[in-house]
Amino acid sequence: MKNKKILIIGAAVVCLIAAILTLKPGTEKRGDATEKIDRYLGITKNVLEEVFIDEQYFKEKFNNDIADKNTIDLFKFLQFTFQNDNLDSHFSDVLNYLINLYGEEKGRELLELYKVFTVYEIKIHSEDFFKHQQPATAAEAIGFLNEIKNYRESSFGKELADKLFGDEQRMYEYKIMLNEIVKDSDMYGSEKEKEIGALKNNLSYESDDKNEMSEMDLYNMKLRLYKKDLLELSESKQKELKEKFRGEIFTPEEASRLDQLELHNEQEALREKGIPENN
Repeated sequence: MKNKKILIIGAAVVCLIAAILTLKPGTEKRGDATEKIDRYLGITKNVLEEVFIDEQYFKEKFNNDIADKNTIDLFKFLQFTFQNDNLDSHFSDVLNYLINLYGEEKGRELLELYKVFTVYEIKIHSEDFFKHQQPATAAEAIGFLNEIKNYRESSFGKELADKLFGDEQRMYEYKIMLNEIVKDSDMYGSEKEKEIGALKNNLSYESDDKNEMSEMDLYNMKLRLYKKDLLELSESKQKELKEKFRGEIFTPEEASRLDQLELHNEQEALREKGIPENN
């Protein structure tokens, strides 16, 4: 059912929360808890009006544990679906929906957790620590991320917070440290790949790069990892290494088209400089 889900790349505060916050004088509308970290990483977020295509996604995801990483997806869906600036009315609509979807016992159990989540959302978007400066370094980004983690643990308890947000926490830690490894100009590509492998093991995090990144993104990442290697190679050796990377990532047809595109771009660059092409 993964393809049935329209993924949210981090939704901003939904209308329910925004409506409640606007009742407080001097309160500014805020984005996600991790918004500053996303900006540090260069991640652009978009709020999607249509969050999920059908309810079957949730029916399949909540057969066992009602508190895991999928729970947050469900709660975001509920916020978007039942927009109401009156919490009691909102909770009543949510309860009816959950009972219809999961039955009386699980529906009421989910509602109680959803109430805790809603209070957490309202508080976290008005907390003073979100007035911090934008992180400028990896250490500052990790520090801010840990503040968010501590706040979640104080709201939900350590075990429940890890069930709900643990994967997200590890994902951000991974991306922050990955960014530091990739941009290190003193490391060769093989060293960087070894460091990335160790990072995944240390965090117990497995990134799904093939589904999260396009083939071109994966290829450009490979070039960034091996930037030092490429700079130290002759032009012919550079082309050999790039061809090797393309063969690992693209189909033969795609690799051939990319070869032609790069040749075209090289010729265009020469023409712009007034340098005759080598025939």
